Amino acid sequence: MEIHVRGLQHAISTNRDNYTMRIMTMQKSLLFAAICGPLLTGCASVSSEVDEAATAGELTKPELHEILVGNTFPFSEGGMYFSSQTDATILWGGQMEDVQWYANDNSEFCYTASLFGGSEECLGLRSTGAGDYVRTFEGKSLPVKAADIKEGKAF
Repeated sequence: MEIHVRGLQHAISTNRDNYTMRIMTMQKSLLFAAICGPLLTGCASVSSEVDEAATAGELTKPELHEILVGNTFPFSEGGMYFSSQTDATILWGGQMEDVQWYANDNSEFCYTASLFGGSEECLGLRSTGAGDYVRTFEGKSLPVKAADIKEGKAF
């Protein structure tokens, strides 16, 4: 009888240890997922933005003219309407200004506006494989949907 009780105690102890180990393993897995999941997700989205900017193709002067002339390019607080290959109107913060602009061989369009301090500024514009664009200004790249470049003067 004593052997049977010891065997039973050993079986209960072993099962309890296995159960405890499974619970601890599940807790560790949940903790890992809770901490690392958001970090990995955040890294994936940042990586996608960087990849999009890195793989964007440069545009030629004629391509920039084709995309911009006759259209309004969006800005965060307005936009820029390109009436010709040299003339444009900027709307910024409720104020408008007519400016001269040009496209260069570095996939950029440049202009000088008193609304922005009177110094020449150049914005990079590159195409993505998906038919959209990546705008670069002051070292920051932002996606621009082709649909956000509106036909005509859209302000």
